[in-house]
Amino acid sequence: MVNVAGPQTRNTATLGGHIVAALVTSDIIPSLIAAECCVVVAGNKGLSQKSIAAEDFFLLDRKVAIQADEIVLSVTIPLTKQNEIFAAFSTHTPHRRDDEVDHVNAGMRVRFTSTGDAVEDLHIRYGGIGLIAAKKIKDDICALNKRMWDEMLLEEVYKIIRKHSDVIITSTKVIIEEGAMKDTEEFQLMTMKNYFFKFFNMVMQEMGKEKIDRNQRMGLSPLRTIKGTQTWQTHTVGAVGEPLQDISSRQISTGESKYLDDIPRREDELFLALLTSSRPHAKIR
Repeated sequence: MVNVAGPQTRNTATLGGHIVAALVTSDIIPSLIAAECCVVVAGNKGLSQKSIAAEDFFLLDRKVAIQADEIVLSVTIPLTKQNEIFAAFSTHTPHRRDDEVDHVNAGMRVRFTSTGDAVEDLHIRYGGIGLIAAKKIKDDICALNKRMWDEMLLEEVYKIIRKHSDVIITSTKVIIEEGAMKDTEEFQLMTMKNYFFKFFNMVMQEMGKEKIDRNQRMGLSPLRTIKGTQTWQTHTVGAVGEPLQDISSRQISTGESKYLDDIPRREDELFLALLTSSRPHAKIR
């Protein structure tokens, strides 16, 4: 855990503090909104309580619907309904010794009609792109309700993301100026498309339909390949000193990297902890 976030985050982080901070790079807020969660707020020294939908709780970047004398008491997370599928996606920075920052993240939920052949409610909420861009994309995607879950819907979502690219770029520049994130706009757009493509195929698999070929994963426009070289003094014997590709680089940049929290728990799993001795060469009795 020493490689995850900074000491302050590791020692004091809480869900309540995370959502009240309402950072634009939060990977929890988009999921809370997409899952239709509610934030329970207590005020008047605990004598009064109210429940606020997550959609209405987050007003602006770093601003929430809570008064100075109120605190977050709890978060209500609803169970998944019948014919409903939910998923969350995030891409983390490789510099994990510093404070953990998300490049782009998303919470996605789709609910089908009782017959299961048409979309009843599609809710996609992106994070890390600014609140204005996230709301515009979410509102346009909601207009796709009653559509069939097919390649035409996939293309429509791609078009909506590209349609609001100017707003995304503007929001990104603001975030870069604040030092919170240093991604290129094109990387953000490709990652957003990639997230929905993964969600689309996950839903297709749940429905028992054939998944789309992975070559279409980055959207309608062809992916621009960036090539580069790295050289230094090499050795002719063995692999020592030879340039090797970082295996995790592609996984991190595409949002496919897995961490311990992504691995499902097992009933018979064991935990290992490393303990250090306070005395050198001590004998264990």
